[in-house]
Parts: sequence; structure tokens; C-alpha cells
Amino acid sequence: MNTRTNDQILDAVAGDIILDQTDITPRIMAKIRQENHAIRKGYVSRLALLSLIIAIIILSVSVPGIASAMRQLFGFLPGVGLVDRFAPVRVLQEAVSQEREGVRVTVEQVIALPERTVIQFKVGGIPDSAYPKHLAGSDPQGYKNPCVDPLYLRLPDGTTLTNLGYNALSGTTNVPEYEASFTVEPVPGDINELTLVMPCIEGTERDALPGDWEFPLRLVTAPETMNPAPVFEVLSPTPARSETGPDSVPNLAPADTGQIWDEDIQLALDTVVVLPDGDQVYGSLRWGESAPYSVVTLESFEMTNALEQRIPSMQISPDPSRMPATGERFVPLAFKVAGPVQVPGPVTLTVDRLTASLPVEDARFVFDTGPDPHKNQEWVLNQDIQVGEYSLRLVSVTRLADGYEFSVKPGPGVGCVDLYIQGNNDQRVSCGQGITRVQFGGKIPSGVLTVVIANLEVHLTGSWQAIWRPPEVEQNQVPKP
Repeated sequence: MNTRTNDQILDAVAGDIILDQTDITPRIMAKIRQENHAIRKGYVSRLALLSLIIAIIILSVSVPGIASAMRQLFGFLPGVGLVDRFAPVRVLQEAVSQEREGVRVTVEQVIALPERTVIQFKVGGIPDSAYPKHLAGSDPQGYKNPCVDPLYLRLPDGTTLTNLGYNALSGTTNVPEYEASFTVEPVPGDINELTLVMPCIEGTERDALPGDWEFPLRLVTAPETMNPAPVFEVLSPTPARSETGPDSVPNLAPADTGQIWDEDIQLALDTVVVLPDGDQVYGSLRWGESAPYSVVTLESFEMTNALEQRIPSMQISPDPSRMPATGERFVPLAFKVAGPVQVPGPVTLTVDRLTASLPVEDARFVFDTGPDPHKNQEWVLNQDIQVGEYSLRLVSVTRLADGYEFSVKPGPGVGCVDLYIQGNNDQRVSCGQGITRVQFGGKIPSGVLTVVIANLEVHLTGSWQAIWRPPEVEQNQVPKP
């Protein structure tokens, strides 16, 4: 069982005002910790501290204005996520760039916050030869000796700041240039000069490009023009009960916080960021311990206004500050609405199709290639396989130059089928459109082979809904472009 923090306990009690996944501002919690320290030093017992916390909870629930004020302590910086609007912020004095052997690396921005540091950079001029494919002895992505060393910040005393996460802003595989950001621990407030260390260009062959990049950085106080965009909590009426169909996740029940729950999967919206070119809406997909899925993602969605008219919207990269930790059973969501909502009233997000990754146990089959299979040789199997409630038919297996191709006819609700040949770890798998390919960098196994089905991509259909009411924002609250 996970131990809940004070923040999480306060969120649970005041759940109708402060939605889940919203951290109580560090300044308020710091005040509570200060009170705690004073209480321990004085003559007041721990009961006084408990009374203080209970009083804050009751006040937050009973006086919505206080909870709203707490919410307004937060702002949003693009590429950074939620920030304390009143906390000190330092940024990179100027962009720093280096070019070596035609490869350009530019550190475009550093945003140092009290709780984390975000570094945004760009890499360009990467030759195609730095992305070799299908080398003997290579890893599943096709690299033999890939750069996997993470970037880090080094302080003047040699201390390094731990890398907390990486976010690619565009494709970073087999492309000549890409943008990305990564997050590390906070830079101490009394340190303004530090060094960004990039051991190699991540994702390329280690020896294909220059390595050991170092960039001297200097931090300065953020300019006054760098104002975080306002953030609003989603306050919603209870939506209508979802209908269930033959392929729907069962046991749907309406919640009282503008979300539809079922015992397995929850769709929720929690915050809105107001920007000049359109609102950004943030939420999550969550699944409970009873759900067998390792990952759940959106497959299709629609936003409609109070007149049930479709609102132009698109899915965007989620807030970097809300990425799940290892083992957390949720996926962050983010949407951008094209321009301000024209029709007053609530907006409904409807999801009618989800894709889930379903780990499989004890599903395997055996086939015999013979002692010397040749390229393009085909084995017609037409074997039906039942995996839990899902079915599929293994139609045939074909020998490739570097492995085997499995032709699979998925049953209802099944998409991709991930499988591997037991006892052979040196293999790469690609899957799609009823075809699963298992490719080997070295010797291709033959003879009697046991094939293990490891994972199914399954489609869940139904009608998950979450509702939000666009905030009425005064013109001077919206950041100027």
C-alpha cells in the first residue's frame, strides 16, 4: 500500500474543491512545516498541529473562495508546466551554442524553479549515418553501441544534479534535427553559474558523432515579461450516465466531480490554461488495480459545446510536470482548443474508443521449421488461440532474411499482437496490420520453436465523458503574445 503525503490527504478531503493530482502550493505546506517546528519547540502538543491542519481542511471545503485563491497561486509556463506564480524564477542569460563536425547543439533556455530545473535544447546537423540499422549484435532498435548516457548539470563544486525526466518535443529517431527538454533537481538559489554536460548525442551510435559536450551556463532573474499564464480548476456538473455496449467496459457509474467512473478506468479533466491562441485543457486517464492493463491511451475523442456542436481541438504533449512515476497507473492528457469557446456553457469531452496494452500469461504455440529453413519459406498453421476473453488466429509463418513474419488474424477488439521466440533474446519486434515480425541481429533460430505471446493491443469501446466550464477571464488576465 502506498503511503499518502499530507498533500494527498488534504486533496482527498477537499476533493470537490481541489482535484486529484493538484499539489497544494509549496508555500502553504512550508508554512505548515514552520508551524510544526514552532510547536515542537514550544509547549503546545501535537494536537494543536492536528487542529491547525483540520482547520485548513474545513476552511478550504466550506469557503470556496479560499480554495480558488489557492488555485490562483499556480501558473503555467509552456514547456515547463505548472509553477508557483509567486516563487522566484531564474532563466538562462542567453542561448549557448556549439558546432562540431557539422553537428550543432544549442541550449535555448534554462528555467530554474525552487522545486526543479528545466533545460530546453536543440540538436541539428545529424547525418543519417549516425542512425545505422540492423547491425549484427545490435539492440532491438537497431543500434550496436548507442548513446544512452543522460545529460546532466554540474555545479562549480563538481556536484551533479540528478536527471528527473526527458521529453522529446518532436521525433528523435532517424532525423537530422530535433528539440527536447529534460528536468533535473533544483539549482541551489545561491548558484548562478553551472555547466551542462552532454556525454554524447543521445540515440545515435556512440562513436559516430563528437561527444563530451560541455556548455557553460549563467542564470539571471527572469524578466518581468515572463508571466505564467493563469490556471483554472475544472468545476463541472455531473455528466449523464454512459451507455454500455457489447465491447464497453462495464459497471459505469456517474461521479459527483464532473467525471464518469467505472471500476477500472476513469477519464478526468482537472485544469485549464488560458493562452492567447486558445485554451489548453489538462486531465488524465486512470485505471484501478483490478484493471489488467499496463497502459491505456486515447484512440479517438471529441469536444462539444453546450449546443452539442463539435469544437475544433487537438491532442498536444502533456504537462511535463505531471508525468507519471514508475508504477503509477495513469496517463496524462492534454488538449488544445482552437481559439476561445464561442458558446457559453459547459464543454464535454467524449471518448468512445481507448487502446490498452494487455500483458498476457501462459499463451504460446509451437511450430517446427525443420533443420534448414530457407528464405520466403511459409508454414500454413491456421491455428486458433484463445487469450483470456480475446481470440486470434495464427494464419501462417514466413521465413525472412533476418527472422520470421507471423501473419495473425485478430479477433474482435484485438489490434497488434506482440510475441517472441522463447530462449532467443537477441531479437527485434515490429507489429501492425495483422503482421508481427521477429528479426534477429545474429543467428536465426530454427527447428522446433516455442513462440510466446507477451502482449495484446486491445480496443475498448464505450462512452467516457468529462465536462468543464470555460473560465470567464478578464482581458487583462490573458498573457499578451
